[in-house]
Amino acid sequence: MVSPAKNPAAPAPALTEGNSKHSLSIRTATNNSGLYTDTSNYWLYKVMKLRRFEKEDWKEIKTIYNLSKPDEMRGSVDLRALIPIEKDKKGIALFNESQIFVVEENKTILGFGGHKGSYISWLFVHPAQRRRGVANMILDHILNELTGTIKLNVGKHNKAAKSLYAKLGFKVEREFTGNFNGYKSEALTMSLHKTS
Repeated sequence: MVSPAKNPAAPAPALTEGNSKHSLSIRTATNNSGLYTDTSNYWLYKVMKLRRFEKEDWKEIKTIYNLSKPDEMRGSVDLRALIPIEKDKKGIALFNESQIFVVEENKTILGFGGHKGSYISWLFVHPAQRRRGVANMILDHILNELTGTIKLNVGKHNKAAKSLYAKLGFKVEREFTGNFNGYKSEALTMSLHKTS
């Protein structure tokens, strides 16, 4: 592997993508003098890919949801309101009515998201995989599919999600107190108007 310690005067390598047919992709490093030819200078990267949900994904989806939901709702609802997705009939119905996408890396699902019409109904990333661009990858895909007014609901105190949505242009449309499995829930509806 090329490291700055081997040649501190060399400029930082530029990366060019190699064959990405599989979950692992070879990328080759180049500098001002051209392509490195020594195979020890090839870098292996795991490649995240987005695809449609398949029923075989359900076990990993359940795990991601059940680990992530408390973080989403913390401060916005009493956490006793949370139930595992597999026991949530309304949640399962919404999941089945939504177009769901997953991001995977090396055959492991890192996160999932989806929409029902122009409503973003799901966005969850495994806690160990956050801050890697998984949520952005899912949202970019969903937003490229939709036009018009796109809406979502988010926990009022979920600062990370509100910040992400705001960076994408979503604005708070309304603040409301709802009922989440029998408990008072503070939430926001955010929307984005997209013409194309």
